[in-house]
Amino acid sequence: YTEIKVEIKEKNIYVISLNRTNTANAVSRKMNRELDHAFRQAELNDDVKVVILRGEGKHFSSGHDLGSDIQMADTDFPQQIDPRPRGDYTKWYENDVEACLRWRHLRKVVLCGLKGYCIYHGTVVSACADIVLGTPDLKYMPSLVENNIFPWAANLNMQQVKEILFTQRFVLANEALKLGIISRIVPKASLDDELIRLAKVIARGDSYHLWMMKKMSNAVYDSAGIDMHIRSGLDTWATFRRDSQYVGNVKTKDHGGNSKRLAPVQSSLKGDKWKLSLTMSDETEESYQSKL
Repeated sequence: YTEIKVEIKEKNIYVISLNRTNTANAVSRKMNRELDHAFRQAELNDDVKVVILRGEGKHFSSGHDLGSDIQMADTDFPQQIDPRPRGDYTKWYENDVEACLRWRHLRKVVLCGLKGYCIYHGTVVSACADIVLGTPDLKYMPSLVENNIFPWAANLNMQQVKEILFTQRFVLANEALKLGIISRIVPKASLDDELIRLAKVIARGDSYHLWMMKKMSNAVYDSAGIDMHIRSGLDTWATFRRDSQYVGNVKTKDHGGNSKRLAPVQSSLKGDKWKLSLTMSDETEESYQSKL
């Protein structure tokens, strides 16, 4: 692996770390393939009971890699870089939709630790986990993405989901907790230790029993159509992205432009958007800063 790190702790805890700190752990196609392979290796290892997904550095993930040198030089699977719409669709379908659905259904318990930025595709990757812990500095920003899992991550609180998407603002830790995006808030310095501590408790259980409990719990959303919704949502995303290219709204490097950014990060850290994020998290600027 070159873009992730993997280590086994206590024999039965498999730790996967996003490891591109120079891009705030942006998810390239190469990283996605490495993640898919690592998850598969964890699933095939009978000793492993719990998988931990985390990020190196200050942030969990800034979302998709939209044009780094590594991304632009990746010519593996040329059908995914076909300049026609079929190329974009195939890339998103294979790397984002089907890969993340596989990870969601992994026959192991998956824990995730969120800190700093968790933006766009980062929110999708984290939502594949069974239990997510977050730190007080969490800045979570979902969007209309190729894998539309946010309504499910937010437990189908649809008015709040729409308000967050329409305003394109950050969800801070307290609001993420209220929505059920994270299970609880832990100090940033303690995040990794708490993930290991929780994993050790869970790993005392029988592997098959843990899998059956996960299947039973996931079946609640399965019966409501989560997989079908996510697969069909890709059509919506592809339509939006293609239209945006023609009208000039999306000019990222991976689509022939110059920018490597899409999320409105800077505008969401000030003004009315930031005030709304603080309000919905029951915070003031002073109380928020005191927790960092």
